[in-house]
Amino acid sequence: MVIAVAVTLVVGLVIGYGIGGARPAVGEEGRYETHTIVALLPLTGALSTFGENSKETVLLAATDVNAWLEREGKDWRLDVKIEDTATDGPTALAKMKAWYGTGVTLFVGPQASGECKELLTFANANKILFISQSSTSPALSIPDDYLFRFCPDDFIQGPAIARVMWDAGIRHVIFSWRGDTWGDGLQKATEES
Repeated sequence: MVIAVAVTLVVGLVIGYGIGGARPAVGEEGRYETHTIVALLPLTGALSTFGENSKETVLLAATDVNAWLEREGKDWRLDVKIEDTATDGPTALAKMKAWYGTGVTLFVGPQASGECKELLTFANANKILFISQSSTSPALSIPDDYLFRFCPDDFIQGPAIARVMWDAGIRHVIFSWRGDTWGDGLQKATEES
C-alpha cells in the first residue's frame, strides 16, 4: 500500500506537471513556482488507519521529489495539501470542488471505491485527474475517464481469491461485507469465479 501511494504521487506529479496540475504560484522569495496536488485521504472514518499511512507516505514522497528538484536546479516545487475525506463520498466531493475552485486539477485519492464513485461525474466533467491507490470496484472500470487506479479491480481479484481458496481445499464460503461499492464488487467477482 505504501509503495502504491508513493508511485501514485510520483506518477501524478509527472502527469500533473505535464498537464499543468494547478495554476502555478510563485514560491518563497520568487525563486520558483509551486504546483499543488491535493491528497484526499481518509484520516477519520472506516479507513482511517490506511489514511494515516498514506498521509505519511505522501508527505515523504513530496519531500523527496522537492529535494530532487532542488538538486537538479529546477524552477518549481511541489506543494501537497492533505484533506480528510472521513471515508465519506460527499465530503470528498466537497473538498475536491473547493480545491478545484482554486485551480487544482490533480488529486491523489480518495482510497475507497465509494468515494471515487462520488467524485467521478464532477471530475470527468471538469477534466480533473484523480489517482486512487486502493479503489477496486469493477463499476469504476470506465474507459477514458479521469480516475486512474493503481491496483487491480475486483474482476481480477475475485478469481484470484477464489483460486487461492479452492487450492486450500475451501469449498464453501459465507460472505459477509459492508454492502457498498467495494464489497459488492469483490463479493460478486469471487462468488462467480
